[in-house]
Amino acid sequence: GYHEILARLILYLLIQEKSTVFILPNEGFVREKQLIGDKINNIPGVLPFGHTTLWNKVKLGEFPSPIKLGSQITAWRVEDVRAYIQSIASTQEASL
Repeated sequence: GYHEILARLILYLLIQEKSTVFILPNEGFVREKQLIGDKINNIPGVLPFGHTTLWNKVKLGEFPSPIKLGSQITAWRVEDVRAYIQSIASTQEASL
């Protein structure tokens, strides 16, 4: 189903050593454009969905909530994003 495809795509993108895909740092924060990409500036993302789906998932509690780092700066903790990706992968592995 959808979650299986999503998990496989995310894992595939994360393990590509020679890929132009943005790889999550080990720690710190990432901004929305690092997660979903920015087609205008040719910045690839690590998640296979866009702005609307990202914020819908946040609203539904399916994706971690961001943290306000300033009045106009919103970011996600890398640890939270990695935990989300791992949970999708674990769910997919359990269904095999």
